[in-house]
Amino acid sequence: MAEFNHAIEIDNRNSDAYIYRGDVKEKLEDYQGAIDDYNQAIKLDTTHPKAYYRRGNVLRKVGDNWGAIADYNQAIRLNPNYTSAKHRSYVHVDTGSTETFIQE
Repeated sequence: MAEFNHAIEIDNRNSDAYIYRGDVKEKLEDYQGAIDDYNQAIKLDTTHPKAYYRRGNVLRKVGDNWGAIADYNQAIRLNPNYTSAKHRSYVHVDTGSTETFIQE
């Protein structure tokens, strides 16, 4: 994580550094810290599908299924080929909205 902290110190407009630091925080189970970093990455670059996707993963882990679906949808809007974001189908199952799952 020190490398990403240093990268952010050098260039605090580098959205990728926030994404990668968020990934480390997620692995350390610092979910709020990860969400904060993904939020910052999105603030810096609203067109970065990976930031939405990764934030969606963490939101799902903390039980915000609808927030996760919204982020997966945004990742797909930004890049229709972003197949990882198709995880939203699993979240629909988690929430009991199987009708939407079937459509996807």
